[in-house]
Amino acid sequence: MLRRAILLLPFLILCAPQLLAEETAPSTVKLLTVGNSFSANATKHLPGLAKAGGKTLIHTPLVIGGASMQVHLDKAKLHEANPKDPKGSTPTSAA
Repeated sequence: MLRRAILLLPFLILCAPQLLAEETAPSTVKLLTVGNSFSANATKHLPGLAKAGGKTLIHTPLVIGGASMQVHLDKAKLHEANPKDPKGSTPTSAA
């Protein structure tokens, strides 16, 4: 549990001011997470937090066990170019 909190802390430090700054923050926030089950656990409550702040969260998780960062990047580029391309999807990706 402590490890998860430590992993989440840098994310909160970087993103919380953007989510909380009502005048400068966009109404839609896009988030791409790359990782494993820890990244899924770390973002579990983000949709509710965004909604409570009056924001729309578009979260795309890329979770490919044992994959290199290059594999993640290649799939993200394919998905960005064509979200319907099956080569750019992962079992847990959401547009």
